Amino acid sequence: MCSNEEYESFNRSLLDSSYRELYIVLSKAYRFYNTNDYEKCYELVNGFMFQNHFIEKDTVFFSVYIPEFIFEMLYVRGMCIGRLPNMDEEVISNHQRLLEYSIEIIKCTTVNSELIQRLKEQKLLLKTYLSTQSRKVQKEIYNEYFEISNNYQLYIRESDLRTREKWQIRYASFLMKANIVADLLDKLHILEKGYQILDSKKESHPVKYLKAACNLAGDYMWRDQFGISTNILQNAIQFIEKKKWFQYWGIIYQMHIFSRLYGKNSSSPRDLFQEYTEKIWNCPEVRLKMHETAICNSNYAILLATIGNYEDANNLLEKTLAEKKADWNYYNEYLLSTNLGMIKYLMGDVEKALELEKYCKDLIDQKLVPTFSPAFIKKRSKIITNMYSHNKKIDNVLVPLSVQQTLSTGYCSDNYYRPLLFSDINYWAD
Repeated sequence: MCSNEEYESFNRSLLDSSYRELYIVLSKAYRFYNTNDYEKCYELVNGFMFQNHFIEKDTVFFSVYIPEFIFEMLYVRGMCIGRLPNMDEEVISNHQRLLEYSIEIIKCTTVNSELIQRLKEQKLLLKTYLSTQSRKVQKEIYNEYFEISNNYQLYIRESDLRTREKWQIRYASFLMKANIVADLLDKLHILEKGYQILDSKKESHPVKYLKAACNLAGDYMWRDQFGISTNILQNAIQFIEKKKWFQYWGIIYQMHIFSRLYGKNSSSPRDLFQEYTEKIWNCPEVRLKMHETAICNSNYAILLATIGNYEDANNLLEKTLAEKKADWNYYNEYLLSTNLGMIKYLMGDVEKALELEKYCKDLIDQKLVPTFSPAFIKKRSKIITNMYSHNKKIDNVLVPLSVQQTLSTGYCSDNYYRPLLFSDINYWAD
């Protein structure tokens, strides 16, 4: 931390230095990013790096005269890639190669441990955005996750009082991204550990605390522990309202609505639908700042269905699929397709419902659907196909279609077996 006077002095020195242009571009990029304007941020940084030949195909141009501003720009570029919808997978793969190259350069020059850790972390996170998730890739993700985690613990042990909090916060933030690792038995313990650190430091690190609350609450929802999830999110909302940051945290409000929708509370589905519609959906200044548009649209279709408005739910899901079809990821493809099939069925179009669920089964059989539990989505497909084939009646879209099952990891089947599949939203990119 530094005082305002120290910051102003540092700012003036950079503006008066030979790095002025780099500093101005990077500062502007972070302003775009911090106001969720990821497209402008990406265009600014990507354009600057290519126009000035700092990026040449799969390599980063480097000489002793190029400062760490360039690697910081590369980091910002990667954060935007993680936030922007429809990002081509070749761009993601290319950025991973650039990160790998940059890490090796830094090791040979400045040995900036903090920057190396951030670049390694980003390289790992972007790997999870690629559609093909073979067992080999999942094992690589597992190993890299714990290598980075162990490095953070080492830096904490070796730090002094001046730097310890910095490493503790970075470590806690990384722990909150444990959802990138498949079949992790002690995931809840890891998430709780990260959350506790950030909750104790929320006044000095408010954004990281709120992201941690969102991730932990989402994990509890998949474990069918909606009461705990609701409490975490309610505390986060009270903190948001105290800070007057409502417009930037629509995702947390959405999660809070669904924790109450599926949990035990006094609000009816119609009450929750109206609350979310008025606070979030009909407020562009909030909704347009929410990332993962496809997931948000899918979740809103669930709220529409709970009040019997199948037509609007159908139109929203069809529109979302049509807009994204050309350049997509299989998580969203599966999520929207299985939910659209159910809406079609509820509207009486059994043939289209069967066609969509068959498509979903093909995605599952080809192991193209990331993140969701393979065992539960397979069982979901069997249950739903059977219902469609025998034209069974569905009285309530909130009630699971089969008895509850729990995996050794602690995750519960209820969300998978409900007629419409909900998706939480994690903060992974930064």
